[in-house]
Amino acid sequence: ATPAAQVAVSSTEGTDIKVLFAAVNDPQQDLGIKTPDKPEGNVTGTSDRIPVTSAIDLALKVDPDLKTFGMLYNSGESNSVNAAAEAKKYCEEKGIEVVDGTVSNTSEIQQVATTLCGKVDAIFTTTDNSIATSIGVVVDATRTAKVPWYVGADSMVQDGALAAIGIDYTELGAKNADMAVELIEGKPVSEVPVFFFETYQTYLNQNTLDALGITFPEDILKTANVFTDQPAA
Repeated sequence: ATPAAQVAVSSTEGTDIKVLFAAVNDPQQDLGIKTPDKPEGNVTGTSDRIPVTSAIDLALKVDPDLKTFGMLYNSGESNSVNAAAEAKKYCEEKGIEVVDGTVSNTSEIQQVATTLCGKVDAIFTTTDNSIATSIGVVVDATRTAKVPWYVGADSMVQDGALAAIGIDYTELGAKNADMAVELIEGKPVSEVPVFFFETYQTYLNQNTLDALGITFPEDILKTANVFTDQPAA
C-alpha cells in the first residue's frame, strides 16, 4: 500500500488529480502530509497504523518470562522499519533483548526466519508486504520450532501466524469507499481528514496455537477473533 501510494502521489504532482490512499502506516512521514486532520494538496486516505506496543504486551501476557524478541521485516519497507524501531524501543524499556531478522527480498525470508527461530523466544512482524507474500515459509519455520509469531494484520493470522492486535481491514475498506464518494462528489481534500483507527481487535489462529502447545490467558480468548481454518501452506 505505501509504495503504491508514494508512486501515485509523485505521479500526480502538479495536477488536480486527487489521490486516495488505503492502509498507509505513516502518511505524515511516507507521503509528506503535514496536517492529517486538514490535508494540504490533493492527498488523503486511511492509515493502518497499529499499536506495536500492544503486540509486545500480548506476547508478555502469554509468556511473562519472555527474554528475547525477534524482529522479522523487510529493511526496504519504511512502514516496517518504523514499526520495528518502535518495537525495539519498547522492548528495551521492558528489558527484552531484540534480535534483528531483516530481509531485502522474498528469497531471503525462509533462511532468515529459520535462523531467527533458533535465537529468540518469540517473533514480531508488522504489516510487512514482503513477509505477507511469503507467509507460508515463516509459518512452517515458526511452527516447526514452536516459536510464537505475532504480526500486524488479521490476514496474516488467518494464514497461520499465531496472533495479532490490529485493525479491521473490512472497516478500513468501507471507510475508503465513503471518502471516495465524498471526493468524487466534489468535497475538497482539506475537508476529508486522514482516518486513523482508535480501536483495535485481537486475532488468534487456533490451529497454530494448538501446534505450538501453548496456552493463552482466558480473558484474551474470550474477546479474540479466532480463526480455525487450516493455515496456508
